[in-house]
Amino acid sequence: MGKRIVNYLKYVFDAVISIIYYNDEKCAVCKKEIYDDENICKECLNKVKFCDSRYFIEKNDISFEVYCTAYYSSVIREMIIKLKYRKDFLCGEVLAELMHKVLIEKNIQFDEIVFVPMTTHDLKKRGFNQSEFLASKLSSRVDKPLKNYIRKNLQTKDQIGLTDEMRWDNLKRSFSFYGPEKIKDKVVLLIHDVFTTGATAFFCSKELINNGAKKVIVLTVAKSSI
Repeated sequence: MGKRIVNYLKYVFDAVISIIYYNDEKCAVCKKEIYDDENICKECLNKVKFCDSRYFIEKNDISFEVYCTAYYSSVIREMIIKLKYRKDFLCGEVLAELMHKVLIEKNIQFDEIVFVPMTTHDLKKRGFNQSEFLASKLSSRVDKPLKNYIRKNLQTKDQIGLTDEMRWDNLKRSFSFYGPEKIKDKVVLLIHDVFTTGATAFFCSKELINNGAKKVIVLTVAKSSI
């Protein structure tokens, strides 16, 4: 427990330092000087391929809708990698703002925000959960409560390189609901980084729906393909 608290405090400290001291009015992606409050220059923003579609996942009597902010390519891929593996929280701020714009433009209504969890092992290794970071930023922007309802119990193989079927099999029984009570009649927004086959989103949504959620809406940074 002590190490977890220390790691969390270090994550918060790194995030604050990254955002306050390393912005220097430069684009989060290309580091070109900018003269507005967007944290990303117009040239890099123009390279982002935004998604304009809403997707529906239905499987085993579980259904939910998915909104993806952009396609997993060029600038978006670079920012996700910088956030996840280099703790570039300024890139995280940009991604959160792009996701926020989707919520506004699509008029997405919900009661609470939940994020895709990591195992304790992976969380200690990385030092923070990128989905939780994005969810916390969105929670502040829309003034909705951030909840930690789901746990990932099993250490699974990395999803990268797996086929569709292998991805689904890899995540079976990996997640469980962890909450003081059932979330009866709540519309829950689930935050995820990259949507590929929908396996992660499905198993997390399943736990939420089976424990009383009225509806689950998934919002991701990016949509990928194998």
